[in-house]
Amino acid sequence: MRLERHLARNRVIELRSADLKGALNELLDNASACFSDLRREALLRALLQRESTMTTYLGNGVALPHVRVKMPRRYVLVIGRSREGIV
Repeated sequence: MRLERHLARNRVIELRSADLKGALNELLDNASACFSDLRREALLRALLQRESTMTTYLGNGVALPHVRVKMPRRYVLVIGRSREGIV
């Protein structure tokens, strides 16, 4: 996969939230601003459910929260960076 095909500069954001739910909300705010057909609340529930059953934390301060859902586009990517970290 070539990331530049799926990721625009405006979808790389600095996160302000210090907790997981807040950070996911910020990422979803950005994604839904770019793609108005996303079901934001359903995606938030699915992301939180996924994190509660199996973390997406990879180590060294990197996590890849993700879910698979049926939708018209193949991928929606948003990258968030937190200088303070997420609890």
